[in-house]
Amino acid sequence: MSAGVLTGFLISSIGLALFSGQELQWGPSPLLISLALSLILLYPLQRWAGAYVSTHFHTQEKVGKEARGVVGEFHPIQPNPYIVGNPVRSPEMFFGREEEFQFIRVKLENQPQGCVIVLHGERRTGKTSILNQVVNGRLGPDFIPVFLDMQGLVVNEDQEFLQALAAKIASAVSERDPAFNPNQPQSVTGYLEFSGFLDSVVERTGELRLVLLVDEYELISEKIKEGKLSGEMYGYLNSLLERYPHLSFVFTGSHKLEGDPAWSPLLGKSFYREITFLDRKDAEELVCAPVREKVSFRPGSVGDLIRLTHGHPFFTQLLCQSMVEVMNELQTNVVDRKIGKAVVQRVLENPPPQLLYQWTAFSSSEKLVLSALATLLKTPQGYVSANRIDRSIRSLPEDQRQQLDRARTSIHLEALRQRLLLERDQIRYRFRMDLLRLWIQVEHNVWNVLNEIADAKTADT
Repeated sequence: MSAGVLTGFLISSIGLALFSGQELQWGPSPLLISLALSLILLYPLQRWAGAYVSTHFHTQEKVGKEARGVVGEFHPIQPNPYIVGNPVRSPEMFFGREEEFQFIRVKLENQPQGCVIVLHGERRTGKTSILNQVVNGRLGPDFIPVFLDMQGLVVNEDQEFLQALAAKIASAVSERDPAFNPNQPQSVTGYLEFSGFLDSVVERTGELRLVLLVDEYELISEKIKEGKLSGEMYGYLNSLLERYPHLSFVFTGSHKLEGDPAWSPLLGKSFYREITFLDRKDAEELVCAPVREKVSFRPGSVGDLIRLTHGHPFFTQLLCQSMVEVMNELQTNVVDRKIGKAVVQRVLENPPPQLLYQWTAFSSSEKLVLSALATLLKTPQGYVSANRIDRSIRSLPEDQRQQLDRARTSIHLEALRQRLLLERDQIRYRFRMDLLRLWIQVEHNVWNVLNEIADAKTADT
């Protein structure tokens, strides 16, 4: 880059001389003007060079704290330590999220009254696993966590819901205070009895903070709409926060409370934390720690895995689980880029339901934009401008473009970026998870998408 500045300086000097019609002189005034012009040229030159290199060349990543060591005789890795499909309960297999735990702890400790913390985000980002770690005592001894899985809770009326909640609370309190009577929940027949039960709980727990962890909180609304719970539940949950200063809720779900007006009584007491990808350090730990001293990672191999998932907990575990399967089949304890390619091929040949579910949630226009982007991107590091995507879509027959124009394409790209599916560099885009790009290239090229759209229209008629 310094060579570029020097070149710009010389060109500016010569240009000034030609423009002025005078011989090239190195006086103070021309010198300062040339230097200023060369510095002005520096930023666009740097941007262009970075863009060109990132698009056309595969850059070697810095090797992080990848597991190394001498690998001797092959030993199968059994059982497979990576967890796919179920929330992580074991503290040993849970990595990162320190900022999330700190956020929860500080909010719970600093509020004079009870509050609601909503952990929201896309499916399979680890929200339930965070609650499991809170149950394991991650917040410290001053908290009594009570886990309520709304997906597994089968109730048909308020009384059953309150009895189930009381039983969960009694069980959690009994672990701290064995003298507490765990049979009290059986006497809960309505809101009045539940409040009396909580009075006895708060009396026993003193200054300890009772934290009700409600997984998939949106299912409360669904049960109310189905008539299995009454609409009074919203106001009653709010009244609990006002009546018991040491009681709070931690909800997990896909959306904030604002998405449903029925939750308005709790809005003023709510705090939000979006759960997304693991940071690079924690993602590396998730890849390496479960097989430490059993596997050697060649330089770049861990980076390749993380680039595919961007640290998404579910997909990182999925690739690592496949990695162990491939290593056992090939009888090697060394992970290199050859193993990485075999892992990707295996996942693409048997894609998880989460990819299929995610694809069906896209609109027809979004599918077309994503397919065009995946087709144009040739490398994980590259970007594609919105203009190129628009030109690609406009090359299709007019009746198949889904009424997409330049503005609507840009709107879709921005919406997908805000949903953390894409990354943006000024006006250029790429997939945040490169695995999604590869899967769309294989399963959903532009012509396949057009067929999907046509089939959907036929089914609707």
